Order: sequence, then C-alpha cells, then structure tokens
Amino acid sequence: MAGTAGARALPPISMSASAFPAPVGAALTYSAGRVDFPVEGPTEAFSSLVPSAHVSTKKTSYSVGYYPCRPPLPLNDPRLDSCVTSNQDIWGGFGGQEYSSEKSALDALMACGPWTCEMRVKMCPRSSRRVFVEGQKVSLCGGQRFGDFPAEVSWTDGTWKIVLTPTDTQVWKQQTAALVMEERSVRLPQYPGVIDQAAGFDNDNTVLKWTVGHVDFSVWAYFGGGMSTVASFRQLAP
Repeated sequence: MAGTAGARALPPISMSASAFPAPVGAALTYSAGRVDFPVEGPTEAFSSLVPSAHVSTKKTSYSVGYYPCRPPLPLNDPRLDSCVTSNQDIWGGFGGQEYSSEKSALDALMACGPWTCEMRVKMCPRSSRRVFVEGQKVSLCGGQRFGDFPAEVSWTDGTWKIVLTPTDTQVWKQQTAALVMEERSVRLPQYPGVIDQAAGFDNDNTVLKWTVGHVDFSVWAYFGGGMSTVASFRQLAP
C-alpha cells in the first residue's frame, strides 16, 4: 500500500480476517476477491451492539454499511433492510475507491459523496475571519447572521483538512470544540485527508476520506466521531 502522498506514523500492517470485528472481516474477505486493489478496514471493536453488514463491490470500489440487527444477520442477508426503522438505527460504514492516478484520487477528496451532502467540500477563503477555539485557529465563513454564526468552520492540521457545517448560533463553538478535541485525541494516518462534518439536529453526518496512492479510503459516521475508526484501519492480508 505504497503512496507518494506522505506516510503514516506507523507502517501499514496486514492482518488476517479474524483480527477484524466479525462483520468487518467477512466484508473485507468478500471484497478482496472482487476489487483490483488491496482492501482495508477498521480493527476498532464496536462499543455496543455488534451490527450486521452489507457490502457492495465493483472492480474499482467496495462499500460496507452497518445494520443494527439483533441477533446479527449474515453478510448481505436479504433481511438486513428490515432492521433499520429510523435515523437512530443508521450506523454508517466504510469503503474504498480506486482512481486512475494519485492526482485523481487527491482531487476526489474534496468531492462530496451522496451519503452525507450535496455539494463539493470547500475550505474557507484565506481572507476569512479567524478565531481560536480550544487553542486551534479556525476560519469562519458564509452566513454570519446574528453577528456570530458562521455557515462553515474550517482549518488544516498536518495533512488533514477539516470542515464543519454548524447547526446554529447557539452551539457552533461547542461543535467546533468537540471536533478539535476529538482530533487531538487520535493519531490520524498522515496521508492527505478530509473530515467533512455536517452537523444536524438529529445527527452529525460525517465523512472522513484519505488518499493512499491512487486509492481513497472512507469512513461514514452518521452520529459524528469516526477518527478513531480511521486510525484503526489495517490492510487485509492476502
């Protein structure tokens, strides 16, 4: 899994399917024989209900979604959809997408997928107002109504670009602070990456994407978070 766009603090480690949580290992094994590039997934254990999983593949991509079925159902079981009754049941998932070149993969980092938003991810302009939140200098731009409510908060830390769309004027600082503190607690892989969090009243749609060579890996975290999941990514051993 070599790439010229930087290197992780630790070298990538290949692991057997049994080293991943049960649905993840099964999904990666299923994907590995169907895509043209090495697959990766999270080794982080689930904190509560162990979900079931659905995986879809093409030669250039795989996508794994979690389902809150109790008891867990086998991979790609036709009964999976019956487990989801509301937004509260949506866990998110992960995947990988291969591109024709590293440049194409890097360009795609800022392109938003349909899972969480409707437009291209954009950092605030250089001319934007800047403030400190929990010691992190962030840029504020767009829609500053009520005097102090940015439509977007963004900053760069290391190889990662972070973009937050706050909910309203009462909580944007708290939402920004939570994202800053989460980032400080996690050792993210030092590949070019983007964290795009669209905060909402019922959830925090979050997409985390990073480029390894000509492949973009992704994590979708429907209720925010996801950085520790990214940090736990390992390659499935051939």
